[in-house]
Amino acid sequence: MVSQESFTKILFEPEQIQLGVLTNQGGRKTSPKETFTAQQVEQKIAEALAEREREQIKAELRKFIEIHDTAIQAATVELKATQEHSQKMA
Repeated sequence: MVSQESFTKILFEPEQIQLGVLTNQGGRKTSPKETFTAQQVEQKIAEALAEREREQIKAELRKFIEIHDTAIQAATVELKATQEHSQKMA
């Protein structure tokens, strides 16, 4: 992750972008040193961005669930304390 002023940019690790094997016009596999087409690069970037977005959504959902569960627990404790106080006052 790179941060500059108020802008944060998440950089991808090499294992997050999986490159496929290209075949050339003759039908044989290309070597890893050969280049990818612009369309293939754009597709891989789009796939990586979509995966990153899915992971961010999952992380946000986990955080929401954790906050929700904590709020439920706090409300339960507060309700129990209110009931006990109510019984003592009666």
